[in-house]
Amino acid sequence: MKQRKLLLCLSFLTLLSACSKPNTSYFPLADGYSWKYHVTTKTMGGEAQQKFIATIIETQSIEGKETSVKQTLTGLQILFQNNDAGTKRIGYRIPEGALYKNVEDEFLILPAKNVLDAEWDSFITTQTLSLSKPENKNNQLNAKIPVKNKIESLTDVVKVRAGEFRNCLRLHTKGFAFTTLDNYIGRTLVEIEQTNWYAPGVGLVKSVLIETTTSDALNRGELIMELESYAGL
Repeated sequence: MKQRKLLLCLSFLTLLSACSKPNTSYFPLADGYSWKYHVTTKTMGGEAQQKFIATIIETQSIEGKETSVKQTLTGLQILFQNNDAGTKRIGYRIPEGALYKNVEDEFLILPAKNVLDAEWDSFITTQTLSLSKPENKNNQLNAKIPVKNKIESLTDVVKVRAGEFRNCLRLHTKGFAFTTLDNYIGRTLVEIEQTNWYAPGVGLVKSVLIETTTSDALNRGELIMELESYAGL
């Protein structure tokens, strides 16, 4: 159960990643920033509501490179760095008692230049494919799916619980893969489609994720995140 909660937090934190300049980026990673989201998960087992909170707790030097550390209430920490290519997640730390287990997991989040129609490849781990109620993480299935990302707009207006945000970056992500989910379901085609909206100087304000498979036992899941409040510089 604990590991499932950490994986869910990791998936959420992946959504919260982008550039790191405090006042001009589409998602600041400066120390002290924090975000609170309302999350709705819909699966074949029903619907669940929950809150998700993440905070930049510190900036560290890892192998001589400035690294931002983002942490959730479960203690899971995600590590981000910037280079000439853009902002990338380099890995994460899973709390194990008083210590942390380090996991390398690197991929590009957003390119250095956020321009219209920019495209790049990455991957997404499924978050909503569950055989039972969404809050029961014991039956949640996780598959890593390669995806293509494209910046579709830089001028969207988005209204969420935290208010109205203008000049938002809209990022569309889509991909699929054949995978064996478990012995019961077997091999199936998993498709993912996601749209994220990032507001300048604020970060992720809304995300809509839809996951489907060709299996009747596990054919659809949906996750919607809306910003409730945030704190920054």
